[in-house]
Amino acid sequence: MKKLFFLLVVALFLVSFSSFSTAEVIVNLSEGSINGMKVGSGLNRTKVTQAMGSGFTLDTFDDDMLGEVVHFYCFFTEGACVTGSKYYGQKEFLYDFQVYFNGYEDLDGNVYSDYAGRITPEVNKNDNPGSIQAKFGLPDKESSFEEARTLSYSMPYGNLEFWFLSGKLGRVTARIKR
Repeated sequence: MKKLFFLLVVALFLVSFSSFSTAEVIVNLSEGSINGMKVGSGLNRTKVTQAMGSGFTLDTFDDDMLGEVVHFYCFFTEGACVTGSKYYGQKEFLYDFQVYFNGYEDLDGNVYSDYAGRITPEVNKNDNPGSIQAKFGLPDKESSFEEARTLSYSMPYGNLEFWFLSGKLGRVTARIKR
């Protein structure tokens, strides 16, 4: 009986742990939220960790933005990054979030896995500039450099940006107004 009880406890632990660590990340591009956290909302790293679940790696860095030092922290998970920041003496807030597609590679050579969570309105790795414009309309700003192209949309929360390389969607970023 003790062995059966022990096996039941272990099984329940494994089921609850695996469901916690593989929780689906849900992005809403219209409201600028990731797992219910809205871009620009005041929250700290503990709240981000609670909202996103386990499986994140944390990276911190400082940046001198317009003469003020800003502390940034990034939580990385499968195909998504959540960035928070804090000006000296101010509260932390959600600065932006990004989701990655098609083996997106940043300037430092880091390659990110494809985002596997849910996005509304639906956006996926098969989208191209034409399909994004069909879903979101004409962009407020568009830029191109060599094989890269960016479509930017003004949203109530800030800016929504789609980045393409050779016509393939590589990154979607929702960011506060600056």
